[in-house]
Amino acid sequence: MLSSLDHLHETTIAIHDHRYVVRSEIRGTVGKVFEACGVAIPPAVRPAWRAPSPRSKKLDRRDTT
Repeated sequence: MLSSLDHLHETTIAIHDHRYVVRSEIRGTVGKVFEACGVAIPPAVRPAWRAPSPRSKKLDRRDTT
C-alpha cells in the first residue's frame, strides 16, 4: 500500500504569469488510502495558490473612510 503512495507526485509548473499544480496518475491502492482518510483526491490539474504581492493592498470592507 505504501509503495503506491510513493508513486503519487505533484509538480508545479509556470506558464506566463500563471502557475498550476499537476498531479500524477492515481495507481494501485492510493484511491483507497484517500478514501480511508476521508480526503478527496486532488484534481489532476489545478491552479496553484499564489501569495499576494507585497505591493498589493488588501481591501478592508470595515474601513469606511
